[in-house]
Formats: sequence, structure tokens, C-alpha cells
Amino acid sequence: MVTSGHMEVLLLRAAAKGWSYPQKLSRCYLLLMGAVMPIFLDRHDLTGLTAADVAEAHRKDLEIQKQYGVRFLTYWFDDT
Repeated sequence: MVTSGHMEVLLLRAAAKGWSYPQKLSRCYLLLMGAVMPIFLDRHDLTGLTAADVAEAHRKDLEIQKQYGVRFLTYWFDDT
């Protein structure tokens, strides 16, 4: 549920980006209508995994993403 507090934050962020008032309103409208989903970064600092392990974990995430109403866009693995 989007609250007025969420809307205020969105309008402030849009203003900081220099968006015009119509751009700000259209973004808020899309959010209210459920057409816009925020993007979150999920980071894990794990040791002992291989690139194949991480790829398999991502594949499993893709299998269950609809259950939770999310969409996993990508992943990356840094083996350094």
C-alpha cells in the first residue's frame, strides 16, 4: 500500500532529479496504479562459493519469484 509518506518521498526525490511537475505526477500515478515497482539490491558477502554455486542459487530464485511477487533481474559474482 502506498501512503502519503511514500508519495512525499517520491516527489522529493523527483524534485532532486530536476523532474518537471508533470513527470513527478506521472511517476506517482504509475506507482499508485501498481505499474512501477521499486528496485532493490540484495547483497550477500559469502565465502567458499563458486560461480556455479551462485548461478544455481539464482536459477532457484527465478523458479520461485512469482510466489513472492518479485522479479529477479540479474546477479553477479566477484571471486576476488
